[in-house]
Amino acid sequence: MRELGWDYRMVGAVDAQRFANISWLAGYRRPLYAGADLADRLIALARRPVAIELLLSFMDEPELAFPCCATCCGTTA
Repeated sequence: MRELGWDYRMVGAVDAQRFANISWLAGYRRPLYAGADLADRLIALARRPVAIELLLSFMDEPELAFPCCATCCGTTA
């Protein structure tokens, strides 16, 4: 492996504080289709031209609505 410029190191147990932090953050995961029901609502709200920021401000969960809105618009922004 060293000929390819790769290196590795063996690690032991994860630091207790790091493990606690990662475990705590893992509690904030969302289900894969958490925003699936938002598409119909976004489409209904966007029947007339509207700025995306304004459109998302009407949503209960704008952090879930933005990826859904980007998908409906056909963009990856």
